[in-house]
Parts: sequence; C-alpha cells; structure tokens
Amino acid sequence: MKKKLLRYITILFIGVTFISTAQKKDVHTYEKIKTLKINFISTKLSLSPEAAEKFWPIYNEYEKENRKFRSSKVQSIKKEISKNGSIEELTDEKAMELSNRFIELTDKYAENKRNCFKQLAPVLTPQQLLQLHFAEINFNKKVLRKLNREKKSDKQ
Repeated sequence: MKKKLLRYITILFIGVTFISTAQKKDVHTYEKIKTLKINFISTKLSLSPEAAEKFWPIYNEYEKENRKFRSSKVQSIKKEISKNGSIEELTDEKAMELSNRFIELTDKYAENKRNCFKQLAPVLTPQQLLQLHFAEINFNKKVLRKLNREKKSDKQ
C-alpha cells in the first residue's frame, strides 16, 4: 500500500512540476491546462452542478497548498544546491539532508491529500473519491505525453 501511495505521489509530483513549469513560462498555458483539468475531472467524476459547487473550492484549496509546498520547498532545495555549485559537488551529508527534505515534502503532499479527501467525503460518493485518484493520474499522464510530443516536434 505504501509503495502504491509513494508511486502515486511521485507521478503526481512530476505531473504537477511540469504544470508549474508551464505556469512560469506562460500564464496562458497554465490557465489552459487548469481549464482542461477542470473539464477532465468534472467529466470523469460526473459531477452534478450542486456537487461541483461544493467540490471545486475544496479541490482548488488542495491544489493551492500543493503549489505553495512546491514553490517554496523545491526552490529552497534548488538554492541550497546552487550555493554548492551542483549536486555532484554536495557532500554526502548535505545530499542526504536535501534528499530527506524531498521526502518531507512528499509527506506534506500526502497529508494535504488526506485532508482534502476527508473534506470531500461528504461531497462525493466513495466511488467518485476513488475515481478522483485515477482522474488525477490520467490527466497528469496526458499532460506529460503532450509535453513529450511537443518537445519531440520542437527538435525536428
């Protein structure tokens, strides 16, 4: 169970990282991705207008918290690495410390997800909650595939 959760969080983290990169490069692209995600999740969950009205504020807060973790924590780790030149130039102790900070960040993502799903439990059916996990994974996979296709076509 822990392996599956860690795998899910890793996939989510990678997908969200790509989305955050798109946000920095182009706000329009980020908004487009956000709109696509809203449509994708709404369709997958078959949200009624009433459920959507309760669902989206909770889910948006969850994503806002994740962005906050990502932007502050990942940036601080990157700054630490830059201070030392590169990853290869870090001492073993420093590299382990920074690696542990990534694990702590993963724990924060998991806790944030638990809190979100506790809040969503009265709003969604258990089946919709489960579907939400898969919708997030599938959406992130779609974004990654599209980015990879665009990257390949840019090289040609």
